[in-house]
Amino acid sequence: MKNILFSITVVILFTTVIFSCSNNELGEYKTADNGTLYKVHYTGDDSTKAIESEIVTVNLSYRLGDSVLFSSDTEEGPMRFPISEPMYQGDLYAALTLMGTGDSISIAVVADSFYYKTAALKKLPEFVTPGSHLFYDIKLLKHISGEEWQVELAKLNKEKQ
Repeated sequence: MKNILFSITVVILFTTVIFSCSNNELGEYKTADNGTLYKVHYTGDDSTKAIESEIVTVNLSYRLGDSVLFSSDTEEGPMRFPISEPMYQGDLYAALTLMGTGDSISIAVVADSFYYKTAALKKLPEFVTPGSHLFYDIKLLKHISGEEWQVELAKLNKEKQ
């Protein structure tokens, strides 16, 4: 009986150790159909998702581990840019098509892909471990069509005159 209890205890301890070690930094992330590794923080009221070619306004930051490499909050405020065709599976542009106005998510991309494809570097920075993950934190403030953007631009230009 003691041997059976000892064996059960060992199996439980071993299982606990294995599962706690496998709880990595991506434990709470899901994979979308378009390959994006994401974690939802907040879902806004807008069920209309942003689409390629729309203009988005976002609060955006990205980080390696605990080190924030960029944050629009500390720069010039929200960023505005068009959603273009993804450069690689699960990149920022792919993530934006999962979001509606008011949504807030984090995504994980392989740091190598970000530096080689998005930043167009020839060599990884020394502080980047190959295969590590870079995390984007994104809040979609607004998404509009190109035509709506042209109307906004015309209005802004008229106000400046």
